[in-house]
Amino acid sequence: MAMGAPWGMAHSVSQGVVNNPERLLLSLFQDEADYEQQLGQNQPTARFYAWIQHDASISPGNSGGPLVSMDGEIVGINTRGNSSGGDMAFAIPAPVAATIVADLIREGTVPRSFFGFGVRSLKRSGFDRGVLVSSVIRESPAALAGLEAGDRIIAIDGEAVTVAEPEQVPPFLRAMTERRIGSPMAVTLSRDGLERKAKLVSTTYPPDLGHDLEVKAWGVTFTELTPNVARSRYLNRDVGLLVTGVLPGKRVATAHPPWLVGDVVHAIDGKPVGSRVDMQALDLDNGGAAPRRVVEIERNGAQLLSVLDAKPVRDEDKKLRELPKAWIGIATQPITATTAALIGGPATGGYRITRVYDGAPAAKAGVQVGDVLTALAGSAVPVSGDIGDEPLQQRIREALLDEPLQLDLWRAGKLIQLGVAPLAAPAPVSSLKSRTIDWLDLGVRNIGFYDRVARSIAADSKGVIVDNVASGGLAGLAHLATGDVILRVDGEVVPDVDRFEQLTDRKSRRAGTPLSFLVLRGSRTRLLYLDAEWEMGR
Repeated sequence: MAMGAPWGMAHSVSQGVVNNPERLLLSLFQDEADYEQQLGQNQPTARFYAWIQHDASISPGNSGGPLVSMDGEIVGINTRGNSSGGDMAFAIPAPVAATIVADLIREGTVPRSFFGFGVRSLKRSGFDRGVLVSSVIRESPAALAGLEAGDRIIAIDGEAVTVAEPEQVPPFLRAMTERRIGSPMAVTLSRDGLERKAKLVSTTYPPDLGHDLEVKAWGVTFTELTPNVARSRYLNRDVGLLVTGVLPGKRVATAHPPWLVGDVVHAIDGKPVGSRVDMQALDLDNGGAAPRRVVEIERNGAQLLSVLDAKPVRDEDKKLRELPKAWIGIATQPITATTAALIGGPATGGYRITRVYDGAPAAKAGVQVGDVLTALAGSAVPVSGDIGDEPLQQRIREALLDEPLQLDLWRAGKLIQLGVAPLAAPAPVSSLKSRTIDWLDLGVRNIGFYDRVARSIAADSKGVIVDNVASGGLAGLAHLATGDVILRVDGEVVPDVDRFEQLTDRKSRRAGTPLSFLVLRGSRTRLLYLDAEWEMGR
């Protein structure tokens, strides 16, 4: 039985049978020497064990859940499967996982010895004893002892060794790494038909992967270089930050030249960087103090300089400012002469009033829904069709602010005239002040007049509107959605985007305290929480 939370549905169980208790993920058309790399260039896995293959259905969310026998014994930890479920899944054997857990509890890490050589089985080699050395890492204990690719190890510490099949390679490697760090190991080698002895002294196994980090303000993710990652990418240096993700439109994507996934950052403003600590010292979360940064990048062996505009840019700084336009607060529908005749309207047609906004100049002047507007300031407004009222709205926008404007209206079979004093039109959505909260992957803007009309939000209500939520970001984790009106943050009223930015400032938050949002979605309010302790207070 496979237990877990597929697609987030907790406490789920599926059932199947074990198809193979020692499976390497190799097809008939792959060489075993390519095993690690074909699982992921920067993600070596199953190096020290073979998988349990089973057909209990698992999906994303099952990883880390137990594979349990019908007797209730945990036999494995589910790790790999098909994204849509299916009949092929793989689990880490429970004894391997138990050993790792015990090491982590006792040591805080998994101590492993490193000798610096890779092996392959004797399959198809023609030999019947030993294990083949497939690779030797430069400057490793194996290299210092004189081992070479192609050697055959036939004995270790006087005990005969034979690795006949690929499935025997992982336990052999695990036995090597479980030797005490710094201990000597005597090997007997066969090379060109001659036997020789060598002595290796292990060192601490270097990390395969470095820490991941992200600079949201720049729109980039990194992983720390390690010797393993550097070797897999044929890099000359194993210190630096490998670019693993670039967000379109953000600062690194618009640098000169733009950054690319696979670039390696070695220095920023002349200061070497190779770890999270180095980046945190530069205070990059808020763009840092320098308006521009000069970054040293390695790309396909070439050493490049990239200039990055690091100074934060307010969203409103990028908006075009418009001159105020006249507005009287009506929505209309064009009525042709044919339609007007059917409803008893003016012979020439006009623009039927479909909405009068509360408190607008037209409402104060007495304009009513159902009136048909035929002229402005004594001049007829032509009707060219029954769709779109742009000719009328353009004439209104061209009027003078606060100057009386005469409206000719047809009401109940009679022509009446009303005077209105146009005001400046409410700000369009495109010109409203907005903010991007990088660490939340969230964009918000102030509430505008038309937002209040469309959502029936009271004129005195406070809040900001969610403009965008990045997929997979922290705001999405809190279940915020585009179009939500955020009314309060941690119980405090949000009057505008400036205050929202202050209330969600990451550096001012107390570690371990969830962030709460009171939002209006549709006609209902909701209380949402973001409990991301690893991000709070950083």
